[in-house]
Amino acid sequence: IKIKLLSIVKDTADFYNYTLMNTDNEGIKYLKNRGITDEVIEHFKIGYSNEDSSKLLKYLTQKGYTVDEIVEAGIGLNNNGFMDRFNGRVIFPITDLNGNIVAFSGRRIKEDKTSKYINSNENLLFNKSECLYNFYEAKTYILQTRRVYIVEGFMDAIALHKADVKNVVATMGVNLSKQHIRALEKLGANVILSLDNDEAGQSAMFKLVDSLSSTNLHVEVTRPSNVGKDLDEIFNEKGSTGVKSLVENTCSINEF
Repeated sequence: IKIKLLSIVKDTADFYNYTLMNTDNEGIKYLKNRGITDEVIEHFKIGYSNEDSSKLLKYLTQKGYTVDEIVEAGIGLNNNGFMDRFNGRVIFPITDLNGNIVAFSGRRIKEDKTSKYINSNENLLFNKSECLYNFYEAKTYILQTRRVYIVEGFMDAIALHKADVKNVVATMGVNLSKQHIRALEKLGANVILSLDNDEAGQSAMFKLVDSLSSTNLHVEVTRPSNVGKDLDEIFNEKGSTGVKSLVENTCSINEF
């Protein structure tokens, strides 16, 4: 069943990406507005979930999947008929530590009362404590540079990627699990924490410092910037050089 679910999620990711790139939709307008290029969309396999759930359902059932399987894969809800849980959102696929797409996070693009992000529910494939966004994709760069930047969200990881800093992972939520720490220790890289400049980001940084202080990892923290709240904002205001100078300006845990 796990292999079947992985296959559903992979096909869904392709469908979302195709929808984003080949139809007239709000998602592509939103991303272009935020300075996301086609190269970045391709690299991160970003997609868009159509507001009309029947299109995804038709595509997946034609491939031979049942509604129950699609629901089990964390994509659909079945309340009086099938509904894509992410409809009308920009989609960020989430890979496990081995590079398999196992889940999605959908970002709202309209300013309404719904949650900013909706994630797949935890299921047979997806366990939040076993996924670090972009970990598998960044692994080669982490091993080459012996450094890993840990940031708070997808857009911050993407901002660093745009600035050609590719050894970056993002937490899903603000803490690191035992599995995350074990995966980082295996790479034997220095860890640089760079979370948001606001109060929430700084207190999350304390939590991370705390959970990393009992490990063998060498940890540094980026100094707070007076430009922008997060790396995405800093990239939009100051470009690659602004982002690079922020993440290269680090201090020790004690100093932090």
